Amino acid sequence: MVVKNNGKRFVFILLVVTLIALMMGNVCAEDVNGTNVDTITPTKSINVDVNYEYTNDNNNVIPDFYIYSGEDKIEYNKELVNSNRFVLTFKDNSSNGYNITALTAGYISQSQIISDSITFNLKASDAYKLGRDVTADADRLLDFKTADDILVVTTAGVTKLNGKSTEDALEAILNYGTKIKYSNVLMLRDTAVNQLILLLLLKKEMN
Repeated sequence: MVVKNNGKRFVFILLVVTLIALMMGNVCAEDVNGTNVDTITPTKSINVDVNYEYTNDNNNVIPDFYIYSGEDKIEYNKELVNSNRFVLTFKDNSSNGYNITALTAGYISQSQIISDSITFNLKASDAYKLGRDVTADADRLLDFKTADDILVVTTAGVTKLNGKSTEDALEAILNYGTKIKYSNVLMLRDTAVNQLILLLLLKKEMN
């Protein structure tokens, strides 16, 4: 009786194993036939060049990009090729096309329909131009390279220019050169209707 029962158990176990193998085979067949397969989503890479109205800003700032397909925001990887060229790579799973926007502090953002290669020529805002021109004039008069330190006193960011914020003026001053540091900026509290103040003071060691 013991041997006979063992035989039944053995046969029963074989049947169960065979049934499981058949079920797994059916599942695999369904996956291969495509109903449950997660196919690899194709990717798209685009070359993006960003040029600035003030050309030396290519070495001072890095732009941000936003990619949309309709109302859907697309995540991407960004690779820096050189000072103003980038390669953006993202999953190409939309039939609606893509729109890309480039933006940088101090510059007016631009948008384009995505193609294989894109060039943005960004224009500076009015406040950025003012801050840049004032700083360049001060440099010509005072010769920044001879200074030990430069102090900036300003109301930028508080006052308005043509009805818009003037914080871009301070951005322009800071982007002008390595001599001007944010830690040396003194912000004056003022009202939005008052005039913009941009004051640059040089510290020089006297011999």
